[in-house]
Formats: sequence, structure tokens, C-alpha cells
Amino acid sequence: METENKDYTVGYPLATPTDRILAGLIDWLIIGLLCATGFGAIIGIAYLLTKESLPLFDGQSIGKKVLRIRAVDNDSYQSIKNKYDKSLMRNISLLIPVFQFIDAFMIFSSDRKRFGDQWANTIVIKDI
Repeated sequence: METENKDYTVGYPLATPTDRILAGLIDWLIIGLLCATGFGAIIGIAYLLTKESLPLFDGQSIGKKVLRIRAVDNDSYQSIKNKYDKSLMRNISLLIPVFQFIDAFMIFSSDRKRFGDQWANTIVIKDI
């Protein structure tokens, strides 16, 4: 099924904080493996910054795919697949350690938006 034009406005609840944390841990494990296996930090950082926009994974990071959650545009509810600017904006805060710590707490708020979600105008939903 093509998800690039899929409308997520109906029947897709917000992802739980637990799902988001587990997906993030999976993605950080992948980044660590990339760095440890000789692929290098550059590829790991590139994955970190573009993971939700990569067409190879249908607009989900590997962690999000495993947990069946997805980042979508907050206004159109469209996948951010191929929208590298949105993915970069969402994930740039993850390169700053202090922001990572604050972000972890922000996903427990009622709107479940961390800094990156606010900056890129995205939300993370369950991909049912």
C-alpha cells in the first residue's frame, strides 16, 4: 500500500510515550552498530537526521516500523516520506544531548510533542 498520500486523520491515535522511547532506542542501537561496524559516524548521523523521510523504509525509521508508529505532518496528516526538510527539522535536536533529555519528558505531555515535532509541525501516531 502506498503511504505517501495516505490520510491519517481518522482512527490513528497518538503514539504512546513507551512506543516512542522504544523506537528511539532501536534507532540509537542501529546508529551505534553503523558506527561500530566501520560504516562510520557520518552514515549514522545521516540516518539519524533523515530516518523518517527515507523512501526505503516507507517514511518510518526502523524503530518506528518495528513499533508500528509513524511521524506525519500535523496539518495534512500525510507521511513525511521524501520530506527531508521535515525529517531534518524533527531530528536536529537529537544531536544536542540536553535536548534529548528534555525531549524524553516532553513526550509525556498531552500533545506528546517534543521539540523536533514542534519545529517541524509533526505528530507521531500509531500506524494501525
